[in-house]
Amino acid sequence: MQAAIAVVDSHDGRIATGAQQQGLEQCLSVYDRFLRTPMRAPCTMLVSRSQSAALDKGCQGELERCRTLLPSAPWLSDLRLQFWTEAQEPLPLELAQVVAAAAARHVLFENTGDPLFEAVLTKLAHNPFQRGRPAARKKRR
Repeated sequence: MQAAIAVVDSHDGRIATGAQQQGLEQCLSVYDRFLRTPMRAPCTMLVSRSQSAALDKGCQGELERCRTLLPSAPWLSDLRLQFWTEAQEPLPLELAQVVAAAAARHVLFENTGDPLFEAVLTKLAHNPFQRGRPAARKKRR
């Protein structure tokens, strides 16, 4: 199993303008690089929890936008986005939510000792987290 995670800024608890689009584009770009390794076959379906008709339609539009932004990824033309509306989610969607929650806790709380996040980190196709680098300190004058 491999996972792609995008870390985007939010503002006041809401998804910032362009952040959702940026996140999808980042994940698909990372996945495209992953597919370029030998013996990899692309998935043909993405499954997401349905939110509202308007948000689902917006996500479909973002997938279309990503297709134009990533012309070197022909597999995107066959990729379908399905929205899950039933109360009980399939295991892969549950797993994706567990992975996302572990990553969110790591970013929000700077948790360096979470064993769940450590397990997730080993499965990332590309690591967007800046581990091992101390924050840059401001120079005093």
